[in-house]
Amino acid sequence: QYVANRVSKKISKITDTIFICRSGSAADTQALADLVKRYLQDHMLETNEPARVKTAARLLQLVAYNNRGYLSAGMIIGGVDDLGPHVFVIPLGGSLYEQPYALGGSGSSYVLGMARATHQETFTHEQCEQWLITLVSRAMESDGSSGGVIRLVTIPTDGPVTARYLESPIE
Repeated sequence: QYVANRVSKKISKITDTIFICRSGSAADTQALADLVKRYLQDHMLETNEPARVKTAARLLQLVAYNNRGYLSAGMIIGGVDDLGPHVFVIPLGGSLYEQPYALGGSGSSYVLGMARATHQETFTHEQCEQWLITLVSRAMESDGSSGGVIRLVTIPTDGPVTARYLESPIE
């Protein structure tokens, strides 16, 4: 199996507080992210209000579902809006689920059990980041198509969004 670019940008900014994690065909997922970004910009101009995460997720889901036979795309939409933080997942086929956390991409099947066994609703910010770094590191270790680097975007309810690229702590 050929991996075009293990360090490609796999997280797309849709608004200042909404991001999409992309897996599958880079062309498909980039086109979907760009389309949703444009639609949301138009929506925000018309309503003069910030976009909600669910609105972004529903737009993405609508396009993904209506083109399900032609796309190879799985996406996770995360962000913060006036209703709080949200995580939505759109797997292949275009269904939509809101979850406390979501896994996607070829390495996710390797760490699903670990995620379920170790996730806590009471994580501090630092504990949550470490949990994510551990999961992604294990996925990269187990799956030759995953990774390159760990991409970590933090979207706080108050304060600036941060984006970091980290090396896996697992050698």
